[in-house]
Amino acid sequence: MYRYLAEARLEHHLAILPKTVELKGRKICGELGEEKLEFASLREPPHKIFVNWTPTPESILEFTRKYGLLDPTGKHCWWQVENNSRRKYFSFSVASWVANQESFRWYWDGGTNWATWDVARLDMAAELSAWGAPENCMPGIELNDIRSLGPKPILIIQANTLWHYLCTLLVFHKFGDLRVCQNPECPAPRFIARRKDQVFCGGDCAGLVAKRRWWAKHGNQWRRRRTQKALEGIALPS
Repeated sequence: MYRYLAEARLEHHLAILPKTVELKGRKICGELGEEKLEFASLREPPHKIFVNWTPTPESILEFTRKYGLLDPTGKHCWWQVENNSRRKYFSFSVASWVANQESFRWYWDGGTNWATWDVARLDMAAELSAWGAPENCMPGIELNDIRSLGPKPILIIQANTLWHYLCTLLVFHKFGDLRVCQNPECPAPRFIARRKDQVFCGGDCAGLVAKRRWWAKHGNQWRRRRTQKALEGIALPS
């Protein structure tokens, strides 16, 4: 989060994982268990995992099994589950998950008006309400603490749903951090840039595109030379 009068820090998310989960037609249903996932333990940033996830019913089922519910309305927050055992049971449509991911990708790809968008002018609740929270309510976001340790107070924010955790991670990025790999065949094209001039997600895609560009420019010449050398090596009959 940038250009605020205060600094902000987002606590790591702790998701409740499903005890059981299955695909029923175009819906994913199941029951939440006791096991939890600490997102700080993941090797990749969770918002990068989500934005590149394949949006098929079977893949969405696997995502839910591994990382938990998106839960944009906060219906299955931990305190909801503790206070009402019926909240352990969940059901959501594949279409709703896909729609959430599409809006997430739209934001990642710069679908907002980046020329005027300035998070410093927006209240956090108003900003994240666009990502699924009911009006005038933020079931997935809490302000845990305000610490005055320097020139700016530090706001300690906690996201209690996976959806709000992922969206808040986006808000914390600088303009230009979120990019799309220029390799058109990249299997996970959306990445977080480490350099201002970075246009590929990694060395593999950069090398592959460089090879293709070389072949497009020099391939015919290389083939002609190879053919000529082969012909020169053939002994003519006497």
